[in-house]
Amino acid sequence: MTLPDRWPFDDHPTVLLGRGSESAVYALDEHHVLRQYHPGITDAYVAARAVLCERIAAAGAPFGVPQVIARGQLAGRPATIERRLAGTDLATAWPGLTPTARLSALASYQQVAEQIGSVRFPDAPYGELLDSDAAIRCDQWPDYLMARLESTLTRSRAWLLHDVPRLPALLRWFERHIADALGSVPRALVHGDYFPGNVFVDGQARIHAVGDWGYSTIVGDPRLDQVTAAQFLALVDGMGADVRERALAQLAIDPLVIALYTGYAALYFAPCRDDDPRTYAWCVATLDRISATC
Repeated sequence: MTLPDRWPFDDHPTVLLGRGSESAVYALDEHHVLRQYHPGITDAYVAARAVLCERIAAAGAPFGVPQVIARGQLAGRPATIERRLAGTDLATAWPGLTPTARLSALASYQQVAEQIGSVRFPDAPYGELLDSDAAIRCDQWPDYLMARLESTLTRSRAWLLHDVPRLPALLRWFERHIADALGSVPRALVHGDYFPGNVFVDGQARIHAVGDWGYSTIVGDPRLDQVTAAQFLALVDGMGADVRERALAQLAIDPLVIALYTGYAALYFAPCRDDDPRTYAWCVATLDRISATC
């Protein structure tokens, strides 16, 4: 299969399936999608992403990942044709699930969040798996986390200082506890943006595939995905805080680690203020709540 040479496709209507920070995804047919990357994404990055997905699949991951079958340029931007992940993403499927199916889906959702961490990179540094100008890699996990936050805050510090008055105290708390609480962790695969919109359920309401591997995918502590998977449930229509709290209660993770990774996620995603106000509001509320106790 090769990329079409024009856009839009006069002879092959497409349906927009979703749009993220890196790309827009269109349905070509029931088995294939076209992913067109946004301006600024390089061909090298797109090629590396395809290799990463192959590497995850080859490591024996017990869930499906995107498979790139053609890569090229479309309308002056990198684009790929990929095998379409079967089923529906959990965020879309949720309203139509029965109470029993919802319980099954949530159990599977949390199980797959743990399974991601079964893929290990024992010789890799902590940090981003995909090369880019913004990639950060460190020999120690706490060093990576602090370096990533410092880089991310260059884009969001001004408005966070306005919206989260106790931000300086929160950052001092984070730095004070990070080395002791997170100093020795495995070098595992971390999706970095694992939430119901990026996982796909089958007819039995089980998660069978995970999409949207990209700039946020790193080598690090697998508990980061487990914590944020539960926290991000509150961002999905129809789920809410009660579903999140039940998911958090099932985690066998130290409460301090949960607080550190929740705060990290809120700081990491705070640059979304203009593009995703709902997520930004969650970031601010989360940082306010944690800063009030530190």
